[in-house]
Amino acid sequence: MTIQSIFIDTNNVVTVIMLIAVMWFVQLFLTYKQSMRFNDVLKPLRSQGRTAVGLGGKRYRGGRAFVAIAHQGDTVVDARMMTGFTVFARPQECPELKGLSLTLLASDGDIPGMKDKVRSAARMAAETLLRQSETTVAE
Repeated sequence: MTIQSIFIDTNNVVTVIMLIAVMWFVQLFLTYKQSMRFNDVLKPLRSQGRTAVGLGGKRYRGGRAFVAIAHQGDTVVDARMMTGFTVFARPQECPELKGLSLTLLASDGDIPGMKDKVRSAARMAAETLLRQSETTVAE
């Protein structure tokens, strides 16, 4: 056994660290692009009424779901959702929520054809909007 075999080759260590740093910056860039796409989808929703975003699903098992809801009165006038495991998930329309009442969404009842994580995110958004409405009325 030689002394050289005992020590780690520093060129390989530096290469691995640089590769990890580059991958991390790529992930940050892709995350930034995804959040900007979601914000671009929120802009037209905001013009339709009060808006809230809910989060559902588990962090590592099955991915997350984000649901944005715009409402007027107690009725959802438009909704968008974003689900997926990666930074490549894109916002999509959520027609199942249009026309539903916030009270129904805030309840624990099932909505046919909707995944649990999307349902959970819609519930959170509806609860937020209902709390805002109560605060506004109280003032």
